[in-house]
Amino acid sequence: RRPPRSTLFPYATLFRSVVPNDHNGIYFYGDDTDGYPRYNTIGPDNVICGNGVAPFSQYWAGISMDYPGTEHNTCYGNYIGVNPSGTINQGQPTGVLIQRGAHDNTIGPDNVIVDSAFNGVHVMHDSTTGNKITQNRIYNNGNLAILNEFGGNEELAPDRKSVV
Repeated sequence: RRPPRSTLFPYATLFRSVVPNDHNGIYFYGDDTDGYPRYNTIGPDNVICGNGVAPFSQYWAGISMDYPGTEHNTCYGNYIGVNPSGTINQGQPTGVLIQRGAHDNTIGPDNVIVDSAFNGVHVMHDSTTGNKITQNRIYNNGNLAILNEFGGNEELAPDRKSVV
């Protein structure tokens, strides 16, 4: 028998604990042989908590997008580091990591990204460009809400609509 459905999130009342992955929660990665993740949508209402526990590194994330063929994916309306009711707050080293040439992906709108040990969203490497981070609630992270570094997103200043 299925539990009753919530209008906010189908199983929101079931979240009592977190079962983390050792590394990334959701990992967008591909290669020339197996293909790359393109034009995928993550959301809404996924709960992504507590990942990247062994060994602990800022390069493990709730959602990681990696390598040049990873493009045109959208992540919106998710709870990264917290459940919808706010009763479980368990971030990961980084909320969202976009790196090594992943391009033209969109983070937002309406993600809640909280309690990461390092950054809420981290975009790195000069080949990682055109990634849009917009209209999210990003707060209570160890370092910055959004960090563009080593040329990531041409190190443009973050969209202020994404930072609370």
